[in-house]
Amino acid sequence: MSGVADTSCGIIGFQLNPNYPFYLDPGTPSSSTIKSGTYVKDYKDHWLIPYTLRVDNSALDGINNITVQYSSSQGIQSTDFPIEVKNLINEFDVKITDYSPDTKRLTLQILNVGKNDVDALTIEIPSQDTAVTYGTNYQIIGSLDVNDNDQVIFNADLKDGPIKVIIQYNDLNNVRRTYEPNINFDSKLFSRKVPSGQSNFSYMSFIYGILSVVVLYFAYRWYKKRKHNKEKPLRIH
Repeated sequence: MSGVADTSCGIIGFQLNPNYPFYLDPGTPSSSTIKSGTYVKDYKDHWLIPYTLRVDNSALDGINNITVQYSSSQGIQSTDFPIEVKNLINEFDVKITDYSPDTKRLTLQILNVGKNDVDALTIEIPSQDTAVTYGTNYQIIGSLDVNDNDQVIFNADLKDGPIKVIIQYNDLNNVRRTYEPNINFDSKLFSRKVPSGQSNFSYMSFIYGILSVVVLYFAYRWYKKRKHNKEKPLRIH
């Protein structure tokens, strides 16, 4: 605050009134006072008032105002200061890339579709009606940059329907955050039925295989018979 060298201002007061998403650090007073005319020779007549503010973890991107109030012998005034907040909450895209009903082997792919790189990333499948895991129900991925992806494997028994997963990660401020998407499981996409085109191909391959064996068999018999006839002695009557 400038102008505190003017003794006619009397007692000068300053108060910070934080609104969401800001709040004062515990132990930090919201108001301070100083007697006007207090300043150091050869220095500017400024009053430095330190505050420690915190920002709510769920704050969204954008401009947020913080209100300050100051008073002197001339009255009370207030003003707003715009402060830009950057949201560090990330989003992820999780898909089932493979599942075997026989082995219960489940492969999930996770893609960082957010705006920030993350660290200490883990993914968990909690117990639910549509998913029961065997062994560990979480996997550690670690760091995952923006637009990068990784795969994890679980042993699980799945049923058709939505499956909830829990993703936890550390943001750029090393704050632990949680993201809980649902992924839809459709057993038809992972059934072991062979497509019609592939089935016809397999059937024709089988037929050609049988015909090849038959042809080889008769060719072999013809060869053996011819060889046997050559080895017979010539009879002269």
